[in-house]
Amino acid sequence: DIKQAESELYYSYNTCGASEDAFAKWSRSGGLEAEDLVEVVEAYLVTEIKPLAEKTLDDLVSLSSAACSDGWVNSCSCSTCQERQEAGSEWGTNEIDLGLTSVTVSAANDLSSQELSCSAKIVGRKYRSIVKSEYEDPSRVAYLYFGKQDDGGFFQWPAVDWCPSAYDPRFRPWYASAVSGPKDVVLVIDKSGSMATDSRMQRANDAAAAVLQTLTPNDHAAVIFFDDVTEVSSTTLEAMTEANTARLQSYVESTGRPGGGTNFEAA
Repeated sequence: DIKQAESELYYSYNTCGASEDAFAKWSRSGGLEAEDLVEVVEAYLVTEIKPLAEKTLDDLVSLSSAACSDGWVNSCSCSTCQERQEAGSEWGTNEIDLGLTSVTVSAANDLSSQELSCSAKIVGRKYRSIVKSEYEDPSRVAYLYFGKQDDGGFFQWPAVDWCPSAYDPRFRPWYASAVSGPKDVVLVIDKSGSMATDSRMQRANDAAAAVLQTLTPNDHAAVIFFDDVTEVSSTTLEAMTEANTARLQSYVESTGRPGGGTNFEAA
């Protein structure tokens, strides 16, 4: 690995590709535009996730439970996790196990599922392979994590002793931005009198808040409420910085109160 002192960036032989002279490719990267660097990184990621993508559901289910029971641990009961103090690392006071991947699931999911457990083993094995080839300095080590689209399973290296009451990676900014990229979002919400029935208004507000929580500063958004008339959060789409996201969430909670007629045309 080579460190570029001026920018504090690290370039790995593995990341830049070993199919040709790695140093020559690294050297050229110094003059690449951001768009070209993205292509280099994306190509690397594709090679890393390919083993999982090639495993079909039938492949996973065909594996025995015993074959998929090692290499990962339930994040709610990581008995081998312990605090690990390393200067410059990202671990902090978290209790971790560098040799395992942890799995966090919602109450609706079952850790005994062969698909989930075998997916966890495959992802965990790939993560440990990355760590072995890429990480030699604690200051370079960071968390690696994966969210499953179909059931919201969350895999993380290193394993962490962590048991949230509710966590779904699909509603986190890192997941949403990865699967959709930068986007413009306009939320149009009915707040007419009929929304008072069956807690519809609160459910609409909760849904809007969940969407806003997935956005990053690369995304732009606005919120429109309507009944007889319309109310808008702003006349332009705003970058979803932390401050703007918090302001829009407050706007949704204070403005989303049912009453009046339903004027779809105004919205």
